Amino acid sequence: MLRIHQVNFCLYVSVCLVIYYVCTFCCKKTKPARDDGYEVANKMRQRDQLVRDKSRLQAELDSVTKQLGRDTLRLRDLQYAAKASVLNVCPGHEWNYPITKKSFVNDVEATCQSLKANCNRLEAQQLYLRREICSTEHQITSLRL
Repeated sequence: MLRIHQVNFCLYVSVCLVIYYVCTFCCKKTKPARDDGYEVANKMRQRDQLVRDKSRLQAELDSVTKQLGRDTLRLRDLQYAAKASVLNVCPGHEWNYPITKKSFVNDVEATCQSLKANCNRLEAQQLYLRREICSTEHQITSLRL
């Protein structure tokens, strides 16, 4: 009789250990419901921040594009003004002093160089902002709520 009790006790302990390990394994796999709530809240907060960043980047891009358009038109006008044919457009009304004409052309060319450098910088900034906007859009779509 003692032997039957020992076997039953061993069987009982074995079943308890199996239940304990199964419960421990399952509990590690599943998270409490509040953790899911925190995770969703964090993702929503991240998404809101990314949407704000995208709006800010879009506003910067619009500003840079507008400035680039103005500088491009100004550069075109100055390059046209610096042409020799434009400078002597009215015969009989030439420049009185050659030095004045030369200084005007030099000033226009210096301004053109400055505008070209600024246009190149603005184009690079525009490209950078477009990449950042695409990256932000990708991050927004990759967040799974």
